[in-house]
Amino acid sequence: MKNLSRIQLVELFESEQKCFLDLKNIKNKFGISYRLPNISEVVSENTIKFLLQDMGIDCHNAKVGDLIVDGVHRYECKSFSSNAPISFGPKESWKKLIVMDSINLDKIKVYQVNLRNVDNEWLNIKINKTDTFKHKIEEKKRPRIKWKKLYPQIKRYTDVLYSGNIKSIIYT
Repeated sequence: MKNLSRIQLVELFESEQKCFLDLKNIKNKFGISYRLPNISEVVSENTIKFLLQDMGIDCHNAKVGDLIVDGVHRYECKSFSSNAPISFGPKESWKKLIVMDSINLDKIKVYQVNLRNVDNEWLNIKINKTDTFKHKIEEKKRPRIKWKKLYPQIKRYTDVLYSGNIKSIIYT
């Protein structure tokens, strides 16, 4: 992942926010129904990195994967800005999963899921009526699940790290 300074992150975020708002306005103007794009992973992952650093957590961009915490622990970062599924690589591994709900950039929520990808509670998540997360990775397929279906299954292992405007994190 690209390591950005806060100044670079602000500039990239403002560009993406303008595009997002323009698309949203066009969607509303013409009454078109389509899924808005996610913010880029470089914006979401660096936002999460700065949030964790602001919380006093030793957190840095990883050379492979998303974030390294305390010099050794890999944190996987996911972000969504629509009701579309979140996807996971079948070989991804992590100590914790950080999920950013960016459907509304004025009030994002950042969740910390205190499950590793190899924990039984995670492997047994129902992806659909017949398959679990474990089934999908055994098939070497990307598990895909909507947050509204995932969250109820992991709620007891999940903490809300932040709820508020994304600008409060990146404009510090």
